[in-house]
Amino acid sequence: MRAPLYDPGISVAAQASARLGMFGALLAAIALGLTALDRLSPYVGLVVLAFAALFGLGALLFALRAMASIWNFGKRGMVPMLTGLFFACLLLAAPAWLGLQALLLPPLHDISTTIRHPPHFSMTLPALAARGGHTPADISAQDRAPQRTAYPDVQPILVDVTPLQAFELALRAARALNWTIVATRAAARHDPTYHIDATHKWPLLHFIDDITIRVEPADGQARVDIRAVSRLDGPDYGNNARLIQQFIDQYQTLVDNLD
Repeated sequence: MRAPLYDPGISVAAQASARLGMFGALLAAIALGLTALDRLSPYVGLVVLAFAALFGLGALLFALRAMASIWNFGKRGMVPMLTGLFFACLLLAAPAWLGLQALLLPPLHDISTTIRHPPHFSMTLPALAARGGHTPADISAQDRAPQRTAYPDVQPILVDVTPLQAFELALRAARALNWTIVATRAAARHDPTYHIDATHKWPLLHFIDDITIRVEPADGQARVDIRAVSRLDGPDYGNNARLIQQFIDQYQTLVDNLD
């Protein structure tokens, strides 16, 4: 009987890659699950996800090392190596996308349809309570200028309806997007503008974005301006511009249905 060929054994790096990847994925799933159920602070959840991404990076490095040992020395371990590589890609996809967005987009977390006179947030007690007592600071038009190039479609809405009708449509659009209305203000004799304050909650991590909408008359039309601000410091990776664009699209759909 022929003697068996030399068995180089299984790659330890491949096994380590699979274990790190699976542990990181489990950690990420627990963090997302607990924050979605409001059992964990979004900020703590974000820290846990960062640690999960580090496990993903470790899984990737070990997978590359395992790939070299399998190719060069004929070691076994293709399945655990591919498993680790899969979970590494899964865990690192979001950080990689955020890093790309940070390079391509301006470092803004306060976006408005007008950069010179953005809507102000309400200072009423319900609005302040919804914002945890915090009011976003005003930003100069110069600091807002980069958004013109990054988000050219973020523009005021002009509609051929009365300001009251435009205000009612804005309320409907905000509610259709599942935003939480925290304060409204109707026009008065000394102030013809309408205001809406709302909040948007992220689906999983439950971070909060603050939103204010202003409706005012404009040469026989109604003009709607919207401002969205992230409570997280640092760049918003385009999130607030997407919120505004969703509102614009929803508003336009409601206007079209009026015809």
